[in-house]
Amino acid sequence: MTQPSKGLFHCHHPNVSSIVLWDSPLMKRSFIASGNSGQRTVAPHSHRSSIRLTMLRGALIHYLFVPSSYGQVTQKHTYRSVLLGGSGFSADFEEVPMAIHSRQMTPGDKIILSYQDIHTVEWNADAVWIVDEGPLMTEETTVLVRPGKDNLTTEGLYRPMSQEEYLQHFDLVWQLMADRM
Repeated sequence: MTQPSKGLFHCHHPNVSSIVLWDSPLMKRSFIASGNSGQRTVAPHSHRSSIRLTMLRGALIHYLFVPSSYGQVTQKHTYRSVLLGGSGFSADFEEVPMAIHSRQMTPGDKIILSYQDIHTVEWNADAVWIVDEGPLMTEETTVLVRPGKDNLTTEGLYRPMSQEEYLQHFDLVWQLMADRM
């Protein structure tokens, strides 16, 4: 069984918790939203591996960002995960216009993304989703900053869960997964 240290409160956002359900041979993580106020999205980003996102409860709006001459101007930064020993966000950035494509997702919906795709999600207060990660493809990812909407701070994020907290989250996700079978 996965160790409790694999559970984090405020994972990428103050109102999202994440637990690793298993990590061998590939990682399966759950994300559990909470809180009824404030922004419910993270900065658009790519991943270190290709992923499959599956909705279990609630709803998401999935946004895919594609380079385009007519899109919203964003600041494109590189990122190396501090949690994995990396240096964080690059200070240098490139301004890139991006078109945004959106899709509503409800329980049972799935989407597959290449590690190079740049996306984000906007969730409702009770959303729960699973992310299956493919093989590692890169150590460096891309993060887009939309001026006035996103920031590059990780302050106050990534609080480890206790074993009891981890097991409570695990039980919730396991039950939601069992209900889908």
